[in-house]
Amino acid sequence: MKKTKTRWPADIVASGGLSTNHDSRRCSLRQLKQIHNQLLINGYLNDPHFLGQFVAAIALKSPNHLEYSNLVLHQCHTPTLFALNCMIRAYSKSSTPQKSFHFFNKIFHCGNRISPDNYTFNFLVRASAQLLAWRIGPAVHGSLIKYGFEFDPHVQSGLIFVYSELGFLGSCHQVFESIPNPDLVCQTAMVSACAKCGDVGFARKLFDSMPRRDPIAWNAVISGYAQCGQSRDALRLFHFMQLEGVKVSEVTMVSVLSACSHKRLKEGYYRR
Repeated sequence: MKKTKTRWPADIVASGGLSTNHDSRRCSLRQLKQIHNQLLINGYLNDPHFLGQFVAAIALKSPNHLEYSNLVLHQCHTPTLFALNCMIRAYSKSSTPQKSFHFFNKIFHCGNRISPDNYTFNFLVRASAQLLAWRIGPAVHGSLIKYGFEFDPHVQSGLIFVYSELGFLGSCHQVFESIPNPDLVCQTAMVSACAKCGDVGFARKLFDSMPRRDPIAWNAVISGYAQCGQSRDALRLFHFMQLEGVKVSEVTMVSVLSACSHKRLKEGYYRR
């Protein structure tokens, strides 16, 4: 009788069982543990590709499985950068974002001479935004400059968001002014930062100069006007938003209603 070749681990990867797509997210924790057991038996956890995919599947599946993914990763003495980045990413979106920095430090002490990349800092900036600790944001900023990722668009927009959450508008301007050709993401982040921190004049100036404006930028300026008590400007921009055919969201309406809180303006707007 001809023996059938076992292709179990490869089949799992090919079908998405160890990937971060929709199929892997439907795996139960019990199924993931069964896969873990088979990978251990067959020695596949020594393969960087399988380890990285498996850790990603667990860590990104649910915040409740982070400790288990940490246990799996701990069994490998030389984890890949992909696996560590997945852990940083998962913890940056969890209720304990400070644990992202444990895996960031692990990059430098795991013994296989890996270095952080742009994805590392993108996720680390997200963790900083969650923590809102005034020392952490600048420290991360210094590290990413050291490793040459200060011009990555996603990192830059993330830094602007972090500094705006901390109320460091001057630092937002420094980051934005260091960008030779800011893209839509960075421009929108800066508009949102200025509007949130009360510099609605600069926010509007930048908004008007943008070749394309997404709903986030529109909402940010309208909200900024409303927060600063410039209700007429908020309602006027809302009118232009409708003329441009931009989709109005709940966020938009909250800002518009805030701008309409003054009785005379409210009555005057709805009479027109």
